[in-house]
Amino acid sequence: MPCLRAPKLSPNTPAPKIMNMAYFPDHSVLSGLVAVLFLQLLTMISAQFTVVAPAKPLLVMVGEDAILHCHLFPKKNAEQMEVRWFRSQFSPAIYVYKDGKNRDEEQMEEYRSRTTFMRDNIKDGSVALKIHNVTAFENGRYHCYFQEGRSYDEAFIDLKVARRSWLRANGPKSESPRRNLVGDWGSEEFTIQREIHKKPIQEGVCVLREWFWEVEVKN
Repeated sequence: MPCLRAPKLSPNTPAPKIMNMAYFPDHSVLSGLVAVLFLQLLTMISAQFTVVAPAKPLLVMVGEDAILHCHLFPKKNAEQMEVRWFRSQFSPAIYVYKDGKNRDEEQMEEYRSRTTFMRDNIKDGSVALKIHNVTAFENGRYHCYFQEGRSYDEAFIDLKVARRSWLRANGPKSESPRRNLVGDWGSEEFTIQREIHKKPIQEGVCVLREWFWEVEVKN
């Protein structure tokens, strides 16, 4: 019986390849890498500009106009950006500017014909929204939002709405500024913010005060 021999390999024949087993990283490591990449992506998206608004609350009286200012830093032409003011919900909003025009279809019904978009300095990234004839409903926090492509940012503006009322203070003039006051909202004890005028009457002192809607009420 003839002896079988292994075939000879020529010098040009490549060496046989050794198959390596595929390496799959640990699930926790993979999740961590995905989270890091996601955070880096968010940073890149939102780091193109910053929206800046006044830090101090804006105070207006009922019936006056409120002007909400905000601007971009660094300065940037915002003519082709989306600019939006909203409160608790993103849409419908108080006002929306997009593609160089007003977007009335996204505006809340109660703000139609009551807002003016002030865009004289929009090429520098500075805009403002005027809300006409404010009411108690307008008291609260507002979001000023800019978006360009995937880049976006927002800032907060606090609007404080006050009203003037004639209040009757029970007790002599020299008492503490915390008194039981009777107004058209009922009788409650709260901190008097600021006295404007006093006029004596029979039962005490009649005081014209600016009353803030957010006050510390004591039961």
